[in-house]
Amino acid sequence: MVIAYTSYENSCSLYVFGNGKAIIQPTVATVELVQTCKADLTEDRLRALVQLFIDKHFFDLPERDFMMLDASEDDWAQVQLQTIRLTDDEGTASRTFGTGTYNGVKETMPSNFADIRTALIQLRDSAFPKGPTNSCPFESRIKK
Repeated sequence: MVIAYTSYENSCSLYVFGNGKAIIQPTVATVELVQTCKADLTEDRLRALVQLFIDKHFFDLPERDFMMLDASEDDWAQVQLQTIRLTDDEGTASRTFGTGTYNGVKETMPSNFADIRTALIQLRDSAFPKGPTNSCPFESRIKK
């Protein structure tokens, strides 16, 4: 199992693995080696996170698509996308919501998604209080 969280507001992605490892890497699509910070999570913390996905009915959340032709980075930044992806042996479930403006309409995220997002941000901030640092080694980029 892998849980991934990517946000417009942070240039890093968080990955939480079923074995209790957590990794943050810069969200860079064009390079193969990136700074990779690792942390270990307790089994209780991992179980609580998985239970939150169940309690908040992650798989029942609506699926959204955000499509723009010839969009600039500024256009995408205005949408302020937040993506949570869960991958296991059975497949992948991914949910993306915006908190900015898309096609002139203010976007909102469901409260259940927001609760999971908050838990992932708290986990990231406690496991990696300094964020990615120059002391983190370079490793292969995790492919989504």
